[in-house]
Amino acid sequence: MTTNNTSLPLCFIDARGGELARLGAGVAHSLGAIDTIALVRGDDLPMSDTVRTVLEEVGMPIPLAEPFDNALTSKHRCIWLGEAPVNAAIPGAQVWPAALLPPDKPIFDRLVIARLLRDEITRRIRAAQSSR
Repeated sequence: MTTNNTSLPLCFIDARGGELARLGAGVAHSLGAIDTIALVRGDDLPMSDTVRTVLEEVGMPIPLAEPFDNALTSKHRCIWLGEAPVNAAIPGAQVWPAALLPPDKPIFDRLVIARLLRDEITRRIRAAQSSR
């Protein structure tokens, strides 16, 4: 028996500190996908005030990120936010373009980009939910 990949819980992954993965999981949780997880490949860095703000301003939760674990990826529909490292291939994983501005950019610009990314992730998750 095969499992439909879209019926698996979501897993957002990033290799740049976990912030993008937590953003994706926060959006998914707010849309009712509470079994979504966030994984970080490499160092788990603190979440910036920018991402915290864009999640909190619309009542989205701030999920924790777990260390990358191949065993978890086989039980989830995996989505890399940002770039997927070549040495971390996950069969069937999607890559969604995503980037945040660095902290040296003006706060207004960082918030605008983070909000646009939050909204894009929301649209993609809703589209995936409606295609089930």
